[in-house]
Amino acid sequence: MDFTRATWTWNRESQTLIVTGSVDEIVIDDLRLAIYEATSHYSRDLTIDLSGVDFLPSMGIGVLASAMRQAAENETTVRLLAPSKSLADKILTLSGIPHAPEPDAPLSVT
Repeated sequence: MDFTRATWTWNRESQTLIVTGSVDEIVIDDLRLAIYEATSHYSRDLTIDLSGVDFLPSMGIGVLASAMRQAAENETTVRLLAPSKSLADKILTLSGIPHAPEPDAPLSVT
């Protein structure tokens, strides 16, 4: 299986960080910084779209869970999107991390 190192794009209009590829240990610190900057230091809401992620190890889960916790501590929200049956959906569900299959759907862990 070929992995493409994760990249992300910022959609300012929808306040969404769109992540694609493999979230490996090489990019984890850069992703953490991208989330921090996209939330303006956790002062505004952010959606992270994981639809295009093809590898999401525990380090990536840790960054996402930490971002959600830091946002909550600052009374903002980091919302994770992972389409049903996608790799990200399966991993987030197993990890018990709330996420939604599409932007307006309610969060779930099932």
